[in-house]
Amino acid sequence: MTISEQLGHLIQNAKLMMINCRVDYRKSMNSIGRKLDFYVVSYMKEGSSTLVIDGKRYEAHAGDVLIIPPNTMHDHIKETNETTCFMWWHFNYKICNTMDVLSLYDLPILFHIEDDSQFQSVFSEYLIYKDRGSTLSDYILAEAKAIELVGVLLTTVLCNAETKLYKSINNPFVLMLGDIVENPVAYSSLGALSEKYHLHQTYISNQFKKLFKISPVRLAQQVSINRAQLMLSYDHRMPIYEIAQTLGYEEPGNFTRFFKAKTGMSPQDYRAFSMNNYQALPLPNFFRWGSGWVKQP
Repeated sequence: MTISEQLGHLIQNAKLMMINCRVDYRKSMNSIGRKLDFYVVSYMKEGSSTLVIDGKRYEAHAGDVLIIPPNTMHDHIKETNETTCFMWWHFNYKICNTMDVLSLYDLPILFHIEDDSQFQSVFSEYLIYKDRGSTLSDYILAEAKAIELVGVLLTTVLCNAETKLYKSINNPFVLMLGDIVENPVAYSSLGALSEKYHLHQTYISNQFKKLFKISPVRLAQQVSINRAQLMLSYDHRMPIYEIAQTLGYEEPGNFTRFFKAKTGMSPQDYRAFSMNNYQALPLPNFFRWGSGWVKQP
């Protein structure tokens, strides 16, 4: 599998979560020392603003986009009195609600959009469906437009010569990441990864965490738990042993012990809890692993 195919596979396993999205007109802004656990993207339709990260200033003007990664301390201020139109949104794009898939790219903090017609059109359509939200089709179209919005943004960004797939020089680790997402149980130990990639376990652990901000073992555990919770929550008819086998556990007892150690509840108790608290749980229509899609009832 090529690096591009592997990246495509990882993105297919990621879930976009739009947190907020709006158009604001402001004459003043003074957000100091802000750090949020999601992406903050602001497009300057008109006017200007200043972003400061680690003492570096980014001056944004009409046609510029600011991208602030999650958990980045920053100041976002206006230093002029003219009205600035911000088209902004907050989102996360994670694999199994665990790893930021966009961390695979070296995204710029500031870049300019020469032709913003498509971007503005998709942004406006997303707001229409999101705010209306009265029918099933509105919710589906809002989700589709949210994905398209991020897609338009990334297409523009990745056409920039300064944007690089900076993980591509570490091809084995991108492939390793894909293996873990594809089969987290089989690659839940450093030993299994070391045997396949012929690299020392300590080196794998250190480099993987440096690149992806999470250890390979922890990522495998998180992916397994996330998928197990989804299946237990939304497929109440599937026996526990079948869930264990689907996830890659040959012995159901090993799955039960693992699940209880990580969640504090047995799979049976978690399923009962989810049935009693159904409205409080997220409701994805599909989730994916391995070579196929599993539809929720």
